[in-house]
Amino acid sequence: MTYLLSDEVAANTARLLEFRRSDVPLLLIWGKYDPYLHVSVAEYMRSQARNSALLEAGHWPQIDAAADVARILLASR
Repeated sequence: MTYLLSDEVAANTARLLEFRRSDVPLLLIWGKYDPYLHVSVAEYMRSQARNSALLEAGHWPQIDAAADVARILLASR
């Protein structure tokens, strides 16, 4: 999977202008202590979006903040 990393980064970078223009609400649910994708990635994404929020949890948000994640997901129905 990592052999596709540079292609994915290039594709995502190309979509950044469109992402910045979007008014679609964005809620990032992020594992604050994820050893692979640091919370700074989520903070950067949040800073690039117009209408966004960030919910930080431990390593696995769906486990460490299960009630919050479930409430958010069910509220979006």
